[in-house]
Amino acid sequence: MTPNHANYADTSLNATSTVGAFPRGASDYELLDMSGNVFEWCATEWQENYAEYLKKENNQPEGDARRVLRGGSFGSDDRLVRCAYRGWYFPLYRGNDSSVFVWCVRCSPIFPKLCTLRTLVLWSL
Repeated sequence: MTPNHANYADTSLNATSTVGAFPRGASDYELLDMSGNVFEWCATEWQENYAEYLKKENNQPEGDARRVLRGGSFGSDDRLVRCAYRGWYFPLYRGNDSSVFVWCVRCSPIFPKLCTLRTLVLWSL
């Protein structure tokens, strides 16, 4: 990973960047921004042991259960800026840092008009 591949701490931008601003970081499938820039905020409840999570029948967390984060952000060091990174955060946390979390939304083909926004930025402090 180099600052030419993704927006993370080593780029020194200290802010989000436009989608596609790092074309050298494209995957073999030409996907952009799969790491860095903003964390991917998952609905998945955090489990210390990922294998235990896979055994659960109902993986829909409720309340302030810890949720999985993936991919690192513009403030992350190179250890966290990778698709395989798996961390956690509390959904109700309103801290004093500069993290940005993104929640990707899958739209239902049954109700397409209800889903015009594909990505929601939850907060940016």
